[in-house]
Amino acid sequence: MNQFDASVKEYEGKFKEGQIIDGLVNPLKYLNAKFKIAWFLKEAYTEEEKGWHIKKYYGGENAYKSFFSNTAIPTWHPIIYVSYGILNNFQDWATMHYIRYKPEMCDVVSEIAIINANKWPSKTDTITLHKNLEEGFKECKPIIEHQVQVLKPEIHIFGNTVHLYMEIFGLNDSQPIVESDLLKVWQKDGKLFIGTYHPAIRSYKRQKYVDGIINEVKKWADNRGQI
Repeated sequence: MNQFDASVKEYEGKFKEGQIIDGLVNPLKYLNAKFKIAWFLKEAYTEEEKGWHIKKYYGGENAYKSFFSNTAIPTWHPIIYVSYGILNNFQDWATMHYIRYKPEMCDVVSEIAIINANKWPSKTDTITLHKNLEEGFKECKPIIEHQVQVLKPEIHIFGNTVHLYMEIFGLNDSQPIVESDLLKVWQKDGKLFIGTYHPAIRSYKRQKYVDGIINEVKKWADNRGQI
């Protein structure tokens, strides 16, 4: 076990029984990805009574058939499109396949980090109550800070959660360099922070959501000479 794997195991050891262990599906693939991408989501929904590790569902041999082709579609397909596009030469919506025709696109989840603000399963099924999220985040904040310290993401994408993380990332006194109806963008210490809607939002066409995020990351990467 290398030092990075050991550090991942260390923060995973801080999760309590019954919590959903998030972070990485595959540490090696995350380390080897062109960009270190982290999605900061709200909380996990599960019908199981016991906690589980995200790799149980997100990293299976046929994850599309077993997980990403059912009720996970509204949240996870936009995440997959955005992440796949970024990590594959900034493909946009028009040039990517539909996931149903190229299900191996789901493998990109093994190359990114997934960090939930609340590590406990949702108390209200697929709908998140603000009070529950705030309380869960407050309790889980030490784990989250440890995850960020270990994973060191370069690209931070917040799915309607950026308000929770302004202090952690020192963004309170920073003005966004981009502000639109879809997203806000900050840059700090060479890293990119994108505050946008939850991936399952219905009031935006999926293409606008996906391309909007990819384009901001592409501009950031271009300025760094990484295109």
